[in-house]
Amino acid sequence: MHTILVDRYIDLLEKSFVIFRLRGFSRNLRKEVSKMDKIYFYDLGIRNAVIDNLKSLDNINDKGQLWENFLLIERRKYLIWWTKSWDGLDTYPKN
Repeated sequence: MHTILVDRYIDLLEKSFVIFRLRGFSRNLRKEVSKMDKIYFYDLGIRNAVIDNLKSLDNINDKGQLWENFLLIERRKYLIWWTKSWDGLDTYPKN
């Protein structure tokens, strides 16, 4: 697929709250520029359906990725609040 088309699909999925993107981070500024974004799903059931992995938790081989996605979803729930001007939501990445 063409890069622009993929970016449009990702943007559409973000706007419809199916996925969210986490920007690449590094304490080294040179590495941060080259770090790729990671994409996570708000609903792990949709994630599993997209990758065609509807097995039980005992039989899957990507438990680590599932836990990472789950923990980020839970963390986002607690780090979203209204901005000071009350015109939208903002997130705060705690250290």
